[in-house]
Amino acid sequence: RMVLSSDDWIGSWSLRLGWRHAERLLSRHFLEMSQTIALLCCDI
Repeated sequence: RMVLSSDDWIGSWSLRLGWRHAERLLSRHFLEMSQTIALLCCDI
């Protein structure tokens, strides 16, 4: 799915950690936003 609910997004983060080779295909800006959101979710 292209659109994830907040719970699905958080659940998929562990998978994203294993996609470092795929993350290189994404823009640095997108990665920075994703990491920021992940940190905010952890703080909540």
